[in-house]
Amino acid sequence: MPVELLHAAWPHVVASYATERYAAQLALPGPPFGPLGRAAWIAPNRHAARDARRRVVAAAGGAVWQPGVQTLDSLAAGVLRQGPPRRLSSSVARALAGSLIQRGLQAGRIEPLRPLADTPALAGWVVRRCRELRAKGVRPQAAASYLEPEEGEAGVALAWVYRAYAAELDRLELMDEAAIAAAATATLQDLPREQHARLVVVHLGADTVTETAAPLLQVIARAAAEVLVIIPQTGIRPTPDALELSLARLTKLFGQPVTSKDLGTGSPDKAAVPALAPVVHRFHAEEGRADTIPPHAAEPAELLRAKDALEVLAARNEQEETRRVVGRVKGWLQSTPDLLGDLSEVVIAIPTAAYAERLRGELLAAGVPAWLSTGPPLRRSAWTRLALELLRLDANDWAYDDVLQLLRRGDLHQLGPVSALRDAEKLIRRRAAPTGRVHLAVEADDQAAKPGLAPLALLTEVLDGLPTTATPCAWLAALEKATQRLGAKAAHHQGETARFEQSVRDALLRGAAEIETLARWGGTPPPSWRRSDFLAWLEVTAETQRLPPAPERQACVRVVSYAEAATLCVRRLVVVGLSEQALAGNATGDNPLGIDPAGLGLKELLARPTEAVLLSYAALDDKGQTLRPSPWVDDLEQLFPPGVLRRDHNLLGVVDADAGPVTARGWRLLATQDALAEGPAGRSDRRMLASLARHGGTAAEAAIAGLKIVRARAQGDTLGPVEGRLLTAEPLLSTRFGPDHLWSATQLERYAACPFQFFAHDVLEAEPADELRLATDPRRRGSRLHELLAKLHAAIEDGAATPEIFRAELDRLIAEVAHSGGLPEHQRALAAIERLQLAKWLEAYPDQSAKYLDRWRDLDEPLMPAMFEARFGPPRNQTDEPQDHDPHSKDTPLELELPGVGTVLVRGSIDRIDRGKTGGTTVFSVIDYKSSREMSVKEEHVRRGTQLQPILYALAAQQVLLSDSHTEPIAIAAGYWVIRKEKKQQVIWEPIAGLADLNQPLKANQAWKPKPSEAWEQAVQMVHERIAAIVQNVRSGDFGVRPADKKTCEYCDYRTACRVAQARAVGKLPDVEETDPRSHGSAS
Repeated sequence: MPVELLHAAWPHVVASYATERYAAQLALPGPPFGPLGRAAWIAPNRHAARDARRRVVAAAGGAVWQPGVQTLDSLAAGVLRQGPPRRLSSSVARALAGSLIQRGLQAGRIEPLRPLADTPALAGWVVRRCRELRAKGVRPQAAASYLEPEEGEAGVALAWVYRAYAAELDRLELMDEAAIAAAATATLQDLPREQHARLVVVHLGADTVTETAAPLLQVIARAAAEVLVIIPQTGIRPTPDALELSLARLTKLFGQPVTSKDLGTGSPDKAAVPALAPVVHRFHAEEGRADTIPPHAAEPAELLRAKDALEVLAARNEQEETRRVVGRVKGWLQSTPDLLGDLSEVVIAIPTAAYAERLRGELLAAGVPAWLSTGPPLRRSAWTRLALELLRLDANDWAYDDVLQLLRRGDLHQLGPVSALRDAEKLIRRRAAPTGRVHLAVEADDQAAKPGLAPLALLTEVLDGLPTTATPCAWLAALEKATQRLGAKAAHHQGETARFEQSVRDALLRGAAEIETLARWGGTPPPSWRRSDFLAWLEVTAETQRLPPAPERQACVRVVSYAEAATLCVRRLVVVGLSEQALAGNATGDNPLGIDPAGLGLKELLARPTEAVLLSYAALDDKGQTLRPSPWVDDLEQLFPPGVLRRDHNLLGVVDADAGPVTARGWRLLATQDALAEGPAGRSDRRMLASLARHGGTAAEAAIAGLKIVRARAQGDTLGPVEGRLLTAEPLLSTRFGPDHLWSATQLERYAACPFQFFAHDVLEAEPADELRLATDPRRRGSRLHELLAKLHAAIEDGAATPEIFRAELDRLIAEVAHSGGLPEHQRALAAIERLQLAKWLEAYPDQSAKYLDRWRDLDEPLMPAMFEARFGPPRNQTDEPQDHDPHSKDTPLELELPGVGTVLVRGSIDRIDRGKTGGTTVFSVIDYKSSREMSVKEEHVRRGTQLQPILYALAAQQVLLSDSHTEPIAIAAGYWVIRKEKKQQVIWEPIAGLADLNQPLKANQAWKPKPSEAWEQAVQMVHERIAAIVQNVRSGDFGVRPADKKTCEYCDYRTACRVAQARAVGKLPDVEETDPRSHGSAS
């Protein structure tokens, strides 16, 4: 029955001694005697239990069937044999607290809590406080006197709930942790001596000992022949005063005298000595007060030798911190393969669960085997979010934002096609009602609203099909049926996602079933919840509940909390999130050990690893302002002379400065950084990038990779990664081409013409090699053409100019523009050729202009040129802005809200906008000059996406450049003006016909107003659908080799790289039309 406190120089020494003693007891013959077995090891948490179990098995040579290592809670539940008949779960506890709160409000007993009555988190807060009071051993009858001095009337109200809570637990025979501990204490109270354990090791954590645990520990001590106690060490070797204080507290905890056993430095095994032993020693100097540490000159040589085992890493932000930490860990595993052996591991200590979520993704991406102590939250489930959105839509009476959020989800396949969702969104926006089912008030003759009614009608049908009141389980079943009706079926998910979604639904169903079971235990029918009740429960559950962690794995990196890491013996430790607020607690006597977990600070963590420690923190906030690390890190750095401690503060670097790249991504980033950076001689170092491009690894690996690609291209009947379908790159592409990306009509049309061409040009930004030829630059020549026409119309009053006046002014301007310095000196001889080309092209332009303007003579104010080279959206760069840009240009881009993809921003420059008026309304046309011989506008090309520019530019003119008009401007024409018409009978103006309803006489009474035609509405809808599909495909990484037609490849700069002929030969591509792409190409 003697109780001994073990203490030594280092935690590893204590752990090794206790393990040897424990394994020796297990090796003795004889059956396990009683509830505690032959020997028992009580660990502070499941991670420490796992470590102790592995050490015991190794010390016993693997010949241990039941090591008997467990936490105190597990031991208490095991003592009760079959376990508690009615264990109190978190769902049952919140439901019980909620019912008690309502009872207290009705009785007027908890008035101070009434303002919080409608807060869903109130029940959770009450449960947490009740558990705290039970853990502290506060009797229900004494709760008021305990709480009132500190919390006043609110404390008295909480005391009433606490008394009722304890009474309900007794009445329903529900057992929480405190009740289970009390029942186990009663079971062990009178244990016969022959059933006593030979040895019990009690490892106490700073945050695991409660007042209710004391009686259980006392009976365990009386039921054991010998008890060895391990506590957190706050110093290397406790001082006599500190040791005496610890023994006094442990004596009170165990209810009998406790002696101490000094293990000294233990065995000479170097593995038992922490790598940072000198650092920890200095930290503990002068009773651990860092402000009394001597100056640097007095530092021992051992301290400087320990610097190689310690590193401080400062990153730009928390995401970059996570990425670099994972890179370091992978570097450790690559350089030291036995790090993940059976007994030793790498541990990452985190301050909050948020870090676990970030680390989960980075570790998976880096291929590092890992186990996280926290499971994912239920709110991450797509099904949970959809259920919440549906219930909130009903609870908020179809609030404007709630409706739009559902229409934009993109995964509700039964709501209708993209066009129907777009129409529904337009209807909601046009009505602009903050709440209410506006679609039900649509008049029968409102033809414009009818296309958007179908999705809204289905949502109405689904919501009306939900019950008014139902039991929790019935509510889940009804929502399952509703989400399936909308098309969000579980079958849409595969692999890990499907398993996660199913686990979340199972967890919700268990919680709902427990609440119904609670009612049956109390002799009442299951609760019947209103929609608002179930919504409140689902919101709280989704936010607070997590799935249990996956089963623990061998040979993996473990991610645990600070407090859990302080109980482990490991080889290498990473402590992340050491911000200024981290480890900011103060030592207090609030628990039986008198130690605050946060008060241990960094000292206890530094004493754990035997090889290396990496400390990391985010050094910049979102605004780029410097953030300080934890004061513990500052104190640690002050132990070393300036510049001695290894620090990685390379905040702007793409890879670790010291460790270098440890992943393929890191090598690519470093090679790209070197290629872009200018060296001492002003030249960049592209050798690494060239090497990666040539090899991609060793020569053998490159050859094997090439053979795999050849095989993949020759097999299968669908396009795969080798043909451009890079679906695993979705997270990166969704960021690069996200809501802030500025698209251009040329970009969108390029994807429609061939996704792989877009990939090469806009994703890889590969520059095709220009052919060497003696000719003027066609792009510069086109720019000169636009400049010339803008100057021509600025110099002439179009309405009064005859073709002869046009021609004379045109000749003068051609000579001026052709010799305006646009050609470099060595090409000056080509100026005459360029002048002749411009003159030939524009020979028919005066007659063309006269015929075009004559079309609009009957308007109240005929169309006249108003803007040239008018830009919408910011320029690409400072040199992109022409000197003579139109003063009407705006930095505001065209903003499109598209279902399924959200906001899409478009920028561009419109060659010419003509403006006029009719019926009191501003009308306009959008013109795009083309120097090609052929150009036509076809509906099939618009639908395909290769002719989006006319409609997009008309929308930009309407919504951005002409937005200051008193009335909403109406587009009456948008299309291409083909300059080089060789036959006079050919049409010079190729617009999309019928954009405005001008069937009425153009000179009509003032009551008549032009309006967008049905053809225009259909064209806009067509463009929106195609852009939404293109953006969605780009973000998902779908760049498959799918040219719009065979001749597209003839004009493609990347035709030698895509292997489209091979894909077509093996049947991966269907036959396509042989259409001349010049009839629907990108803008020139």
